[in-house]
Amino acid sequence: MAAGTSDWIGSVYLFIQSDKVSLPDLYMKQKTLIYDILWGAVSESTEGCRDSTEILKIHSCDHQLILCLKFCSQEVCQIFLKAYKEQIMHRHIQRKLEKSLFVEPCTISLKLKADAGELDAIIEKEEQCLKYISEMKPSFQKDDDIAEMEDHLKQLNLEDRLSSQNCSMSSLPHSLHSYGNSSVEGSTFYFQGENYAHCGRRSKIIGRIKEEDIE
Repeated sequence: MAAGTSDWIGSVYLFIQSDKVSLPDLYMKQKTLIYDILWGAVSESTEGCRDSTEILKIHSCDHQLILCLKFCSQEVCQIFLKAYKEQIMHRHIQRKLEKSLFVEPCTISLKLKADAGELDAIIEKEEQCLKYISEMKPSFQKDDDIAEMEDHLKQLNLEDRLSSQNCSMSSLPHSLHSYGNSSVEGSTFYFQGENYAHCGRRSKIIGRIKEEDIE
């Protein structure tokens, strides 16, 4: 596999259609939820390499959603093409639609297109696909509404992680919670039965003194 270079950039259009539901209608009604499903599919198909992949725009045409994807790494683009060929993205979108929106079982159809034409017909020819994708440089920036949804979802994920951490802490034995003086607020350093504020140079000095006392 060729290593991705810092100046390798390409883009491709991903056409998405369902046989049972209108994805453009769903996107208009529940934009953030549908975007989260689509971004999750892209993330899974690139093994979580989010820094090297972007959704720049989402268009709608007839019953299709059209994503403009940007890749900043040849290696990540190769991972994406392999996942696309194995229909990992198809299954992710289908599974999430059924689970999140309670839609009836549906079939998701995808197509990849670049300026040179449809890539599905040559998907087995990886080097040629990479060439066409790298030749299609994005000429626009990410849409503001997509950037806002990304920020919103990042904030939600952060809050979920913090909530999970708090739940984990609350389930710890009481003896761990009461370790030291719980009434001391702020940044503290607990050492040999005492709490010291501002765990910096002073606390290190105290630590050395206490160790000498032990000796």
